[in-house]
Amino acid sequence: MPARFSAEPLAVPALAFIAGIGTGFAVDLPWLWMAVFLLFALWFLFRNSTFTLLLLLFCAGAALSSFRHHHAQAVPFLADIEPGEGRFVQAEGTLIALPEEDPVTGNLRLRLHVTSMTTEARASPVPADQKVQVVSPAPGFTLEYGDHLRIEGLLRRPRGPRNPGEFDARSFLHQQGIHGEIASAWGDNVILLERGGGNPLIAVSLKARQWISRNLLHDLENEPVARVINAVVLGEREGVPWEITEDFRFSGTMHVFAVSGLHVGLVGWLIFEILKMLGLPRRYAVLGVIITVLFYAFVTGLRPSAVRAAVMMTIFLGGIVANRPARILNSLGAAAFVLLLFDPLQLLRPGFQLSFLVLLSIALLAPALRQWFSARFQHDPFLPASLLTPTQRLAGSSGGAFADYLAITTSAWIGSAPLILIYFHLVAPVALIANFVVVPLAFLILSTALAILLLNAAQLAGVAVFLNNACLGLASTLAATVAFFSGIPGGHLHVPWERFLDSRDATIVVLDTHSGSAPCVVHRKTSTHLVQTAPHRTDERILQNYLRNHGLIEVEMERLPSSWEPLLEHTPARAGVLEQSGWRILFLGDLSFAEEKDLLASDPEILRCDVLIKAVAARDLSGLPASISAADPDILVLAQSRYRGGSENQAALLRRLRSEGRHVIDQATAGAVTIGIQEHSLEITATLDQSIRHSLRRD
Repeated sequence: MPARFSAEPLAVPALAFIAGIGTGFAVDLPWLWMAVFLLFALWFLFRNSTFTLLLLLFCAGAALSSFRHHHAQAVPFLADIEPGEGRFVQAEGTLIALPEEDPVTGNLRLRLHVTSMTTEARASPVPADQKVQVVSPAPGFTLEYGDHLRIEGLLRRPRGPRNPGEFDARSFLHQQGIHGEIASAWGDNVILLERGGGNPLIAVSLKARQWISRNLLHDLENEPVARVINAVVLGEREGVPWEITEDFRFSGTMHVFAVSGLHVGLVGWLIFEILKMLGLPRRYAVLGVIITVLFYAFVTGLRPSAVRAAVMMTIFLGGIVANRPARILNSLGAAAFVLLLFDPLQLLRPGFQLSFLVLLSIALLAPALRQWFSARFQHDPFLPASLLTPTQRLAGSSGGAFADYLAITTSAWIGSAPLILIYFHLVAPVALIANFVVVPLAFLILSTALAILLLNAAQLAGVAVFLNNACLGLASTLAATVAFFSGIPGGHLHVPWERFLDSRDATIVVLDTHSGSAPCVVHRKTSTHLVQTAPHRTDERILQNYLRNHGLIEVEMERLPSSWEPLLEHTPARAGVLEQSGWRILFLGDLSFAEEKDLLASDPEILRCDVLIKAVAARDLSGLPASISAADPDILVLAQSRYRGGSENQAALLRRLRSEGRHVIDQATAGAVTIGIQEHSLEITATLDQSIRHSLRRD
């Protein structure tokens, strides 16, 4: 083993274990991995070399993750349910997390550890040991962690995003080991059987978090920005205004909203300084820090990011308590073993990947960066001290600490930038500057929150109210600061890296909206265009989300392509033909009966196309048989409307088209549709239903 790794004996074995876990998720064959693991275990008994040990750890990780993944998918009856379909079930289980309210629908999202499940066709229940998500209106009682419930609803697979760039709830739930979802239409379908179940430690932890939240927001309930306090102290982003969350994301300071290494480090440093002031020896002060950070993770609800940071710091500082040299790579390896051994699914989560990649970057880059920054603050060593200016003296005395801060911040940004680019299509160089202001403000909020909680614990709530308002002022300052940094031109960039890898002549994305207006974004190699056949106010959020994730700003886009052939003079965007690489794409907006008749009367041949994109008219007949026949498309993309009139018209049109034998892609089940255009081929795929694939080819 190389000398560097002989000093860090857990680094390479941890990498082998991590690689095995990732492979086990990709190749889900648990019994095969177990057999290979046993084979290498026998080999290791006779030839215990380093290479054999690494292979053994690799197979152990693969077997562990494969078994966990396989078990999580084994929800009763789920294997028989096709994507987009469901089956009525009755399930019993224990609530393993506090309910969350969907801000759009108002429904509750519950995490349930299912113990049994049955259907109408089966008399006796099937034992179960999996987690599912339950989506239901609020029942007539308050839900608490540990409640044993009976729930009736539709069992289905979690649904993915309907549009590119949207939050992928399906992948998020899979990362939590949840592969089934029960949708209940009525709150009465949620029945309380018993209270007081679950893990008692987690129950106490969640009650502590609720007590902290209640006291931090006392007298501030009507202040939206006060939710920033909870986000900084507890990592609870629920209730934080969307605009503020976006400012934190664009300024590269979103890590402040998660109880992570930053929070644990700040709390640990604060306690360490207090214990040193009290005269405790360094070893015992460090032991006090370990106890404090573990307690902090506990009272903030045992969130994965908090537990991860506390475990990593405990292992690192444990070396100091044991009078052994603390090596960061060794500590990272040990922390990875501990965390992934208990929950290998953590490897799939961006938070886990960011935590370890940032600390790895700090370990590898910070020493060299510190040396470089320190040199910038050093004065000429041959210059006598009496000749130094006040500025030079200040730089000499505080330059080391400043160089440390710069080195850690810069190396952390370098380590996090690749993953943030991959997951969020975002690069925020302004974060290097913003963190100089944001981190001290976050520390002040944490310190003030600690004082508030101590006063409330001492039954001095009246005094604590003054600090509550002081904390509100700090939260407002923090929100204003990140708003300033997020607004700096060039401070953050949206980088649609997938488009750089796209070799097609053009790509048309038909977005799936509530109104059925079928807004289309046309990507060409050198330009991007927006075709909104029938703009609707409810489409704005979906459209802006897509544009932002692809590095586009709507006002800077050319509205219609140069090759656009309008069919209506007074509203050119509502109907037209786009010719690209010899293919004809026809866009028909929510045209009225009279407008479609006028088009047919003028020249039916102009409607002929390879692909027809049809929006839904909410208040009139649309998609006349003569129009469809004149267009004669090989593929027809039919938008969906969630409003009553449009929905009824769409259903009637869809039935008729399918009775005619047309190839119809219904956005109600397909989601957004992507049309990739090349000279000799045209590929059509769907975002929600990824089984939908159509190809058109020609010589």
